[in-house]
Amino acid sequence: KVLKIYTQANGFEADWTAVEDAPLETLIHALATGCPFSTMEKQALLEAETLAARYDTLIKLLTIHSNSSDDTNQNGPMQ
Repeated sequence: KVLKIYTQANGFEADWTAVEDAPLETLIHALATGCPFSTMEKQALLEAETLAARYDTLIKLLTIHSNSSDDTNQNGPMQ
């Protein structure tokens, strides 16, 4: 659900069949590397010690970037 909101808010398209069919771990890693997050945000994803921690961080970042109403969604609010 958060990913759908994120893609709509940022004007991205997704192959929802592929998203729904992908193993969760693969999807988390693909989104962590493929989303246009800031360097600091990507570092936070890399430093997550478990898959669950990376998932939680990813959900938070997707939510933040879905709610951005200014230019911060390109550079991230954590800079």
